[in-house]
Amino acid sequence: MPGIASASAVVTSVKILSFNVCFGVRSDVQMVPTFLRCFPNAERLHIMSKRCAEPTGNYLTLQFWEESDLEENLVSRISVMSFREFTGEPGEVGFLEFFFQSARALETASVSMANSTFTPFSTQEAYAKVKRSSRIKASESNMVVLGSTGPAGGEIWSLKDGADFSFHDPFSEVEVVG
Repeated sequence: MPGIASASAVVTSVKILSFNVCFGVRSDVQMVPTFLRCFPNAERLHIMSKRCAEPTGNYLTLQFWEESDLEENLVSRISVMSFREFTGEPGEVGFLEFFFQSARALETASVSMANSTFTPFSTQEAYAKVKRSSRIKASESNMVVLGSTGPAGGEIWSLKDGADFSFHDPFSEVEVVG
C-alpha cells in the first residue's frame, strides 16, 4: 500500500477517501479491506474501477466481502459513495452488493458506468446489475446511475484537485442539494 507505513496504521483525520482498484486482480481486491481499515472515520468513499491489463479471472464476490469484517470499521460511517468506471464484472458487483447491504449511514450513492464501447457488457446490462445490487438495503438513499461516453478508464483524478480544500468533496461527481 503506497504511502501507508504498515497495514495496521490508522489515520483518523481522513474524512474523504479516494482510490483506484482493479477488481479483476485478486491480490488488488484482497488489499482493499486492509486499506479501508486504515481510515476508520472516512465519511465519503470514492472508488474508480481500473481496467486490468491481466485479470486473474478469479473474482472475489459477495462472500469475500462478507467475510472481510468491514461492517463496523467502514460502512457504518460512509454517507457518500461513488463508484466510477463500473463495467458489471462479478468483482465489482460483489463489492456493491456488500456495500449496499451493509451501509447504515449512506445518504447518497452514484455509480458511473464505463463507456460501453470498452466493456464486455452493454450499458443496459451493467445498469441492471447496479439496480439489483442496490435494492438490497440502500432503498432509502439517494442513488444515481450515470452513463459514460468518456475515454476508457475515465477522467484521471488529479492530486492537485484532491488537495484543493475549497471544494467540499473534489472527487464527487454528484452532490445532492436541498
